[in-house]
Amino acid sequence: MLRHFLTFCLVLPALVAQETSVSGRVLGPEGKPVPGALVAAIPASGAWRDAASMLTDPAGRFRLPVKAGSYGLTATLPGLRDAFLAKVAPKVGQALTDLTLQMSAGGHRVSGHLVDGKGRPVKAAQVAFLRVSQDEGDAFLAHMKGNRFEATLGPGSYLVEVKGPGDLAQQKPERLEVAGDVVDREVKVGRFSTPAGPKVKAWIKGHGVALTTPEAGHGSKDMEPLRAMVGKAQVVSLGEATHGTREFFQMKHRMLEFLVTKMGFTVFAIEANMPEARAVDAYVLEGKGDPAKALAGLYFWTWNTEEVLEMIRWMRRYNEDPKHVRKVRFYGFDMQTPMVAFREVKAYLAEVDPEGAALMDAQLPELGKPATVPPSAARGRELVKAVQGVLDRLDAGREAFVAARGEEAFAWARQDARVLQQNAESLAEPRNFAIRDRSMAENTRWILDHEKGAKAVLWAHNGHVSTEPEGSIAGARSMGFHLRQALGGKMFVAGFAFRKGGFQAMDGGAGKRGLVSFEVAPQPKASLAEALASAGRPLMVLDLRRLPARGPVRDWFDSPQGFLDFGAMFNEEHPEAYVASQVVDREFDALIYVDTTTTARPNGGRRGRAPAPAATLNATPTNLGFEEGAPGTLPPGWFLADRLVEDGFRGEWTGEAVQEGKGAFHLFHSTGDSALGWATAMQSVDPTPYLGKRVRLSGWIRTDGKPENEATIWMRVDRPTGTGFFDNALDRPVTRTTWTRLILEGVVDADAKALNFGCMLKGTGHAWFDGLVLETVN
Repeated sequence: MLRHFLTFCLVLPALVAQETSVSGRVLGPEGKPVPGALVAAIPASGAWRDAASMLTDPAGRFRLPVKAGSYGLTATLPGLRDAFLAKVAPKVGQALTDLTLQMSAGGHRVSGHLVDGKGRPVKAAQVAFLRVSQDEGDAFLAHMKGNRFEATLGPGSYLVEVKGPGDLAQQKPERLEVAGDVVDREVKVGRFSTPAGPKVKAWIKGHGVALTTPEAGHGSKDMEPLRAMVGKAQVVSLGEATHGTREFFQMKHRMLEFLVTKMGFTVFAIEANMPEARAVDAYVLEGKGDPAKALAGLYFWTWNTEEVLEMIRWMRRYNEDPKHVRKVRFYGFDMQTPMVAFREVKAYLAEVDPEGAALMDAQLPELGKPATVPPSAARGRELVKAVQGVLDRLDAGREAFVAARGEEAFAWARQDARVLQQNAESLAEPRNFAIRDRSMAENTRWILDHEKGAKAVLWAHNGHVSTEPEGSIAGARSMGFHLRQALGGKMFVAGFAFRKGGFQAMDGGAGKRGLVSFEVAPQPKASLAEALASAGRPLMVLDLRRLPARGPVRDWFDSPQGFLDFGAMFNEEHPEAYVASQVVDREFDALIYVDTTTTARPNGGRRGRAPAPAATLNATPTNLGFEEGAPGTLPPGWFLADRLVEDGFRGEWTGEAVQEGKGAFHLFHSTGDSALGWATAMQSVDPTPYLGKRVRLSGWIRTDGKPENEATIWMRVDRPTGTGFFDNALDRPVTRTTWTRLILEGVVDADAKALNFGCMLKGTGHAWFDGLVLETVN
């Protein structure tokens, strides 16, 4: 994980007054006590490093001293599947006793070793597996022996974090998909160096190039030193430390302006789907279409901002000038969604090879329809072979096809087919994070070849442009690594860093508010930013290739440095999780440093810190049986938040394979790759008929059977002072492919303001719901 360092202050008398405890037993599959289980009280905030933990005694008992608050209680033991108890909330003077953690047979063995950046064993550390879920406090501690760790976990997605001894800290985020035995997994930790000394600070001040503004349109006098930095590079890669920072986006626009007007660059390419980006290029090149709609059509909320839209409009203004003979082009190099690529290849074949177009419909239906169930890995391998058949047909008929439609149309059809195959490859190996970066590098090289040696500016996250040879994202080698292998010194890579300020990101905290603005303060452990700030330049470029070959400056930069670096999600409850520990001169040729940042501005208006819009308060429950609706549309009466739609979730009525009546509700993710990983469709109704009564919500549910997917129904009572009854059934979710009935019951408070309920999918697959009933019970 990426990390911050959190500082706080406690008053001792208040701390003593808050002390309490939780105690109980850990039982095994047959109800027998489990000795030696590692039990931990994980704060609901997720700060597992602050957790109280202990091994159970021979009778399976435990007692953990904690402060009053809310916790998740977890237990791990190699050989038994982990146990989790949610919402354990001891109060001051009211210790919780007789708690039971029930471990079960089965699970998946996860083991490995801790090593530092140089491969040496790291002892006296702790490894934790943080389950990616909507629960709070579900972090499972591994059993440690020397530098070896081991645990038995249930299936799902986890983040692997390390609490190192002394000043050791994890260098790279580790994501773990648990669906089978995982053995001998190396987890690396690094060492935060001491704060930069006088010689390091002096070198930074002497070599940092101050810039006057990040905004384009202010001339290029202060940018001239960058001409020598870029030199004869054919590719300039620009990273970003967040996906939601206004100054990063503005500075990239200014870099593009300088590189186009002063250094002859004519290609811009961004971390967005390749076929979809052609709509933006049509506007940039010929003024066709609406640039705002074309930008939104890239699917990425990250780029759908005023800053990026202004850059696109600048590109159009540049191309409109007849003095600019060589026009600027707009490309995407990503491959995460297949629908437009499928449509384009099929349309091309329909003109030159109708039999091939028909075969696409027969052999590749999943790739042409966003509403289809994500295929299995085995089906993914079949799709890879089927797309290879399309490529073979294109290659075999090349001469005739070029004669019929021209070289340009053929080149794009073949490249779209290759994008289709890349997407299929990711379906065949859904846990292989290397496929995407390798594909983006391949697509970038195609762009360079297609543009016949033109010079290009690339836009992506720091982790994607990084040239780190050991892998930058979840251990996978990055796009930047592959491009460095191909281009060598013909590529100039600039990472972005900042010290404090605002940005937008998906809320990863308990509130799950969607896309909101955040602020971060300077972090004591973010020593790279503190060193850069010592130069006294709010905006600066530092060429890391000019570091001395040896000595204290080189030694300091060659050690992992902490700095703020993250992507589309942020949890303000755990800022310590977003400080990266990286050797920056191995990743970038230069750093662009912004001392204080502000939030990027989404097109259509700024999003504040308020929750996403709520569902309309209905007078009565509506369409619970899903008898009303049309295929492909949201059933009448139901609400799906905009933030979920932006993240790729869809909800639609279906008349196929229903449990009862005419229709059912289908909730799914269109690409299988989500920043949120969960979604709810809901209704909010007037609680008056239910005040003071016990109500029951029941319904039928089934899923696509993917191990990571869980589906439930949920119910919540809203009161003037907070929340009353709430149950989302995540302790008993439906995971079966057959229809299963789930029931919730709770009391509606007499002062209730709203009764909310709905359907929930936890994961990025598919779930179906039918026959919901809301009723009062005795």
